[in-house]
Amino acid sequence: MAPHELGSAWSHDSYNAMQYLRARTPYPPTMTDTAFDYHEQHPGTSNSNDRWQSALEIGCGPGQMSIHLATRFGKVYGQDPSPNMLKLANTVKHMSAEELAEVRLPPVKDPNRIEFLQARGEAPVLPEEEKVDLIMMAACIHWMDWETRESTLANWTKWASLLKPGGTLVVTGGRPVIGPYTGEKGDQIRPLRDWLLDFPLNYPDIDRYYGTSKMVKDLRSGGLYRKLPMPWEHSKELEALWDRHSYCWIPVDDCTVLGEQATSSRLSKVDDPERFAHMISHLPDWIRPSVRRAAKCDDSEGDLVVSMTTPRKMADWVRSTSGYLKFLQDKPEQRMLSLQDQDFAAVELQKVCDKIGIEFDAPIECHHSGAVLCIRRTDKEC
Repeated sequence: MAPHELGSAWSHDSYNAMQYLRARTPYPPTMTDTAFDYHEQHPGTSNSNDRWQSALEIGCGPGQMSIHLATRFGKVYGQDPSPNMLKLANTVKHMSAEELAEVRLPPVKDPNRIEFLQARGEAPVLPEEEKVDLIMMAACIHWMDWETRESTLANWTKWASLLKPGGTLVVTGGRPVIGPYTGEKGDQIRPLRDWLLDFPLNYPDIDRYYGTSKMVKDLRSGGLYRKLPMPWEHSKELEALWDRHSYCWIPVDDCTVLGEQATSSRLSKVDDPERFAHMISHLPDWIRPSVRRAAKCDDSEGDLVVSMTTPRKMADWVRSTSGYLKFLQDKPEQRMLSLQDQDFAAVELQKVCDKIGIEFDAPIECHHSGAVLCIRRTDKEC
């Protein structure tokens, strides 16, 4: 798992943290609610309170999801390979309730309940003989080492060993998607939406910083994380550790669901439309009505998280992504240009805006889109 390092634009603790969090897409309540609701569905007979003792966030970055986890779990371990990200996370967990609310995070009642530690996603560390009730991987699964069969088997085996029998593993992630998706305005800004959805696919020199394996590409296409190969597909040993019948994938305000009426993005193409449609129309019974609507991009009840942004702010978002941060580290001249909105991402975004007749500072909708994938450990010890 490659460290998600911060560029020089993020350089002073509290200011750094707020600037970074403002640039990132917050996780909508539909995502966290779905993860917690899934975890609550365990068919076992043990005391339900025992299922909320501890959680581990792998690839925690600045600690956003760890803060959400701390609203339900007694102890949260957040781990990341980057010391800079962990420094940021330790700043964030001590922020005031007002500061956290500004970036759509819940208050932290007891910062000591969240413990951050440096560790790779493929080799997370817990106190001796301790296992957790839930493992969360938010916007980081694509950074894991999936290059060989051996590394893939090792990943799933390691994560299984850290979960209590019957424990939950959640893979989730979000991304900002420009809206509205349809209508006259949606058609006008469609090229901007598609550019952001496909970035950096059309720029090989940038794309290599985001991971080049086919699996990484697949994780971003046809529904975020939907094509993540499941552990039971790899070996009988893993099938014994992970419950194949527990699989649940739910999109959240993902324009991929609307198909060609909303996007022509290459990464939004669905190569199995019948199966995709079946998944959307046959969600589990326990799914909340608000999540059902979000899965279909239905905002009739105001369930979706839609804020206002500008193309200039979207350039900030691109700069906050892990691959682009690595690009800026590698290219000091681009890092300097980013301070004046003259770096590669800003220049290319400006070109798209000029083409469709939108000012760089024009207000536009920003949908907080993403997906939640959940699976469960079997009761087999390992």
